[in-house]
Parts: sequence; C-alpha cells; structure tokens
Amino acid sequence: MTITAEDIALARGAGRSIRKSIPFRVTDDDLASCAYVALLKAIPTWDPARFDRRGFLWRRIRQRVIDELRGEDEVQRAGSAQPQFVSDEGRGRCTDANQETEVLNAEIRSAVDSLPPRLAKVIRMRYYDEQTQEEVGRAFNVTPGQISHLEKSALAELRGKLA
Repeated sequence: MTITAEDIALARGAGRSIRKSIPFRVTDDDLASCAYVALLKAIPTWDPARFDRRGFLWRRIRQRVIDELRGEDEVQRAGSAQPQFVSDEGRGRCTDANQETEVLNAEIRSAVDSLPPRLAKVIRMRYYDEQTQEEVGRAFNVTPGQISHLEKSALAELRGKLA
C-alpha cells in the first residue's frame, strides 16, 4: 500500500491532536516523528473492506503515539539500565541521557525558585506534588479558575526564563 500526502498530513494532525495532554518536554518534532512511524506501522494493518482509511489511521496513529509516550515515561520513572547517548550540542557536554535530565531538572528548579513565591508554590503543587487545580485552590482559598490563571502566568514566566 502506498502512503499519500494526505496520509502524512493526517499523521501530523493526529500527533498534534494530543499536544495538550502530554508533558511539555515532548517537542512537536518528536510528536511528528512518532506519528510518522505510527503511520508506517498502521498502513499494512488497514483492511479497506472493514474500515474507513482516514478514521482507521487517525485512531491507530494517535494510540501508537500515546503508547510510545507511555513507554518512554515508564522507562524514565524506572531508570534506564543502559545509558542513552545524546548529542554534545546545547547545554554543556552531556554524554548520558540521565546526566542531561539532571542538568535540565536543576535549571527548571532554579527557574521555579526565581518565580514570585505564590507562583512558585502553584507550580510546585501542580507539577511536583501532582495536585489538581481544585486541591491547589483549596490550599490557597481560591477557585480552580484562579489557580488556572496563576498557573498560566507562572508557566509564561518560566518559558521566558528558560528560553
């Protein structure tokens, strides 16, 4: 079976469609690459007699991208037994993915610490303690909507500091 330009655009769209529900450390290029690989794996499994091509590929690509991200997340949580080598470009000379992660985490912690105390506390509660906006709102005695606004402000400041 052949891959058309429409299939490629569909894969890119399916990858982008999950952007809001994944960690910010995953880049758009990573999503697109993962979606293209998922497209290559999905095409041979499509049965024209049983499925609409567009709907089938959309569901398969999204699911494979999500599965790939979950697998990557599990490896990061468990710790990698084999070091993964990364490029020397960018932030210092890191030869190991764990080493690069430590450097990035230290930079992020430093940026969070430099935020105003209230915004820093919102970020710590939401991302380090993994609390919901409702839980954070109760701690601050404000509505979840106000926490959402504070969180967006804090993330905008962090993007500026880390850019």
